[in-house]
Amino acid sequence: MNDGVLELPLQVLRPGRASRVSLILTVVEAEQLHAALCYALGDEPAPKEAPECRKPVRYPGGRQKY
Repeated sequence: MNDGVLELPLQVLRPGRASRVSLILTVVEAEQLHAALCYALGDEPAPKEAPECRKPVRYPGGRQKY
């Protein structure tokens, strides 16, 4: 992270072609992407090696939050 901007290296695959690109995000955009990915993966069990933020948090009353 440099000056509040994050660079996320990606590899984009298309049939017969692979390209390396960078996704440049502000901190706010990165947090929105993080939340959207956690929401999209919400019903999938987290693998054992998943980062802590991907593991469900149990609250009193049985409510889950990712």
